[in-house]
Amino acid sequence: MINKEIGQRIRKLRISHGISMDELSSKLGITQGFLGLVERGERGASVRRLVAFSEIFNVSLDYLVSGKDNPVAIMGNTLNEHNLHKYAKFIKALSEYSSDKNEVDLLFDVLYSQLNLFHFLKSQNGQNE
Repeated sequence: MINKEIGQRIRKLRISHGISMDELSSKLGITQGFLGLVERGERGASVRRLVAFSEIFNVSLDYLVSGKDNPVAIMGNTLNEHNLHKYAKFIKALSEYSSDKNEVDLLFDVLYSQLNLFHFLKSQNGQNE
């Protein structure tokens, strides 16, 4: 289900940016066939690929995954400091078992940046009250 939603967002972004499947697949170093599978939700994209999509289309990972591009709303609804720390420990534990350490490191870095953003937003909200 989530792969289908992510794929639909990627397809809409590709079309709205006027980028052909050939051009996008070349930028990502993947085949058009694989890109088609991702856009149809038949295959999932790795974290590394999602980061590449977000950079190409200048959108957040939050938008690609959830369809929401408001980190304050996302954090208010689903994330808190305790959960972020739990996720960080989980990702760190995964790194011991994963065959692709670079992908786990990237996921950990994304999570760490979310934690930093959470602290920043929390401090900004405290200043505004």
